Amino acid sequence: MHPPYPPFAAIEKAMEAIIAIMRNKNIPLKVEFVTTSEEWDDLLGVWIFYETQADVTKYEIDGTTEFIKLAFVNELAVSKSRFSFSELPKTNFVLDSRENVDKNFKGSYFLRMR
Repeated sequence: MHPPYPPFAAIEKAMEAIIAIMRNKNIPLKVEFVTTSEEWDDLLGVWIFYETQADVTKYEIDGTTEFIKLAFVNELAVSKSRFSFSELPKTNFVLDSRENVDKNFKGSYFLRMR
């Protein structure tokens, strides 16, 4: 029986693909993910960190953020047979910036995501 949700390797591949797409568009970003508990369940949190707070607003307005969200989910969907899982998780996206992490969380993404 296949696991219901994508393994971490599939999620990491989707993150890498999004970062590469954005790098080609000269939009640097960092992407992290968390699940809602120690044991895998059906909710995935994806954190998108742009460079600045101004970028967060700019890319929300111009559609870049929506593109990233759709591309991430699509990357997971196309990997279903490759990674042998049957369902896509519910995904919650959180937007932030490296600037905010540096200023308010001593540069620690871990502290920001807690």
